[in-house]
Amino acid sequence: MGMGEPLHNVSAVIDALDVLLDPERLKISNRKVTVSTSGLVPAIDRLGQESKASLAISLNASTDETREKIMPVNKKYKIADLVAACKRFPHNPYKRITFEYVLLAGVNDTVADAKRLIKLARDADTKLNLIPYNPLP
Repeated sequence: MGMGEPLHNVSAVIDALDVLLDPERLKISNRKVTVSTSGLVPAIDRLGQESKASLAISLNASTDETREKIMPVNKKYKIADLVAACKRFPHNPYKRITFEYVLLAGVNDTVADAKRLIKLARDADTKLNLIPYNPLP
């Protein structure tokens, strides 16, 4: 996380995951490997088809209007597109997708946002990771 959008180069990410998860190589459990994305829907679909890694999506807003202001990727892939991709992503009881949500005071932290976020998480069968914003001087 924090090194750019991994799914801009989904082929290389899948190759790296193959090495990490291969029982003849590094043998890391797929339950311990998560790819975090801003939400490139076609690449999410490919990742789900070609890898057993877990998925985390930086959602950060409960409406398209707010998400477009803080995450330009939303202009191309709307929240409904992300929820649909989550529904298509392979699921099992031990590996649910995580919605990452940075709480920004006055931007995405209202009671209405919380209610929408709960609905989105339920619709997509995801878990939530609420992250407090830590400003730096």
